Amino acid sequence: MRRATTTRLAALGATLAIAASTVTSRAAESSLVEAAREALTELDVARAEALLVAADASKPGAMVARALAALDGGDYDRAVEILRAPALAHEPSAAELLGLASSCARATAAALMVDDAARGVRVRVQDEDDAVLVPEIVRVVEAARASLATDLGVELPRPLRVEMVRDLFTLAAMTGIDESAVQNTGTVAIAKWGRVTIVSPRAMPDGYAWADTLAHEMAHLAETRGSRDRAPLWLQEGIAKREETRWRTASPFDDLPAADAVA
Repeated sequence: MRRATTTRLAALGATLAIAASTVTSRAAESSLVEAAREALTELDVARAEALLVAADASKPGAMVARALAALDGGDYDRAVEILRAPALAHEPSAAELLGLASSCARATAAALMVDDAARGVRVRVQDEDDAVLVPEIVRVVEAARASLATDLGVELPRPLRVEMVRDLFTLAAMTGIDESAVQNTGTVAIAKWGRVTIVSPRAMPDGYAWADTLAHEMAHLAETRGSRDRAPLWLQEGIAKREETRWRTASPFDDLPAADAVA
């Protein structure tokens, strides 16, 4: 009788040990994925990918995180490949991301990529006619990066990615923002998914102040990185508005019309 009781207790102990190990393993897995997502919020794709190396590649949470890392790194085809896995067929968040990643992949399928490793800037232009702007884009990124580091104490990642698209339709498709919202608000650039997506000035009959707009959106990236995206919207917009001209010499027309008058 004692032997049978001892055997049952041993079996129970083994079962509890396995259960505890499983719980610990799941907690560790969840912790890795959460840490990777936080790294992506801070625009640190390399750290996120390094963390995910230790995560179970077959788990839905880790798979979605890997897809996010690919998306934030600009590897849209890789993101699509991950998100199409059968294991994610019933994951709502994966379906939404798949639509975004597919739109990004289609929009950039024939795009021209210019990687300036020395200056830490990666520019992709949807229309090759915009390639002439790449040196100026790099110049603005360099100057705005230095200004943001001085003013906010935030070093933007290298490479900093800029996607220049030909129209508002593509801007909406590549950022996940509703097209009607983009059109109704006059939005021409969005800082999201670890990059700045900006409409070509050739899309407007008279162009627009795209360089200041780029600096404005870079400020949003810096705010996201520095605050882990916890800064209130009013503060983010106020700082971005201030920073959009800090990278260059002031112009006599910078305050015309005055912000108060516009408001």
